[in-house]
Amino acid sequence: MAFFRCAAAAALLTLVTASSSSKRGLCVIPPRDNPHHAKDSAIWTTGPGSHLTWYYNYGTTPTGEYKNTPGFEFVPMFWGAPEGGFTGDTPFLDSIREQIKDGSNITHVLGFNEPDGSFEYGASNIPAQVAAEEWKRQMEPLKEHGVKLGAPAVTGTPAGATWLQDFFSHCNGSCNPDFLPVHFYGTFEALANRVTEWGYNHQDLLTTQHAFNESIRMLDDWSKITRYSYFGAFRSDTSNVGPNSAMLTEEGKLTDIGSWYLDGPATNNIPHNSWAGVLRASNGVIKVAVILILVGYFVV
Repeated sequence: MAFFRCAAAAALLTLVTASSSSKRGLCVIPPRDNPHHAKDSAIWTTGPGSHLTWYYNYGTTPTGEYKNTPGFEFVPMFWGAPEGGFTGDTPFLDSIREQIKDGSNITHVLGFNEPDGSFEYGASNIPAQVAAEEWKRQMEPLKEHGVKLGAPAVTGTPAGATWLQDFFSHCNGSCNPDFLPVHFYGTFEALANRVTEWGYNHQDLLTTQHAFNESIRMLDDWSKITRYSYFGAFRSDTSNVGPNSAMLTEEGKLTDIGSWYLDGPATNNIPHNSWAGVLRASNGVIKVAVILILVGYFVV
């Protein structure tokens, strides 16, 4: 998780009512981590504007609900590998080649998800040497098919920077990513060229909305940022980054941030941590539980 500081993020900003960008994509939370996935999945393609152009789901194959959605490109991810590697097998490479053979238009793939992080926080936790070997075996050959490769998306910590340095050292010149994915939670000063996860976690609602609006403006304006996806496609009562970052309320209704992300107007739907939080709010006492978690940011 990276904490980048930007004074503008704290300024009082005019809230976004609607905006559209061909860069904007969806970070799909796997059903095992999102119990409301089946009910909520259609929101992202049938919402107010629904101009999202691409998505990823931390997996190798498309999400069933989006498989035949026109103009909604799937970007596979080589999420992780066993501690000792795949011992000769190449499941990721084989899957992508098979999908291309079957007619899928796969133009980009993402590398390992937070390989320097702990399994406890959803990271892939791969030794840099193992990652380098698997990259050479299963990522580099995809260049033969014209697929653009995203480097491993490390956490925005000193440990992440060290891991990435070790990774390229073990690659010895044989790993050649086309773009650098970044994960960040907080405000920021500098990014790479694709953002696959971002947000301002565990903040009050107004601060979260201001940070969202400022970052959306910056990501849309920066020509070097070619794609981005906000981390919030879930209900507020299942969020591991605080309820105010979620794009859906605990009832599955679009929050202001969720609607803005889909090019719609403010909904005035307030996210809560749980139904108990809704009851407390109605009595004039609002308490928000904070779940501590390490998460990252990715710039695509």
